[in-house]
Order: sequence, then structure tokens, then C-alpha cells
Amino acid sequence: TGTADTEASEFKQIYNLDVVIIPTHRPMVRKDNNDLIFLNRDGKYNAIIEEIKREYDLNTIDDELGNNIK
Repeated sequence: TGTADTEASEFKQIYNLDVVIIPTHRPMVRKDNNDLIFLNRDGKYNAIIEEIKREYDLNTIDDELGNNIK
């Protein structure tokens, strides 16, 4: 699996297993974002609400523009 590469040392240490990377047959289209860390639950939920509002605004003002923003 391509997702196990980031945890290869953990697989080795805990299960004594090596991780083998098998390349995909298609180009990667997923965009990985950085992790977000919040001090408390309110901060997390407020960030989620703001992200939903931002996405909603992008996709309702102009569908073509919203669909092309990556």
C-alpha cells in the first residue's frame, strides 16, 4: 500500500514487517493537506464551520469557478 510508507518504521518496530512501495498505474490526483491541530473542541468545530462556509461560497457564486479551484 502507498499509505503505509509514512508508518514504515512503526510496522517494522511493532510487527517486524517491512513496507514495500508499489507504484500506482495512474498519476496521483489526490492533494494531501497539512494536518491541523486545535487546542480545544470549539476551535476545531469553528474551523470546520468556516471551511464549510468558504466551500459553500465558492461553489454557489460561480459553479464553473468553484469546480476549477483546487
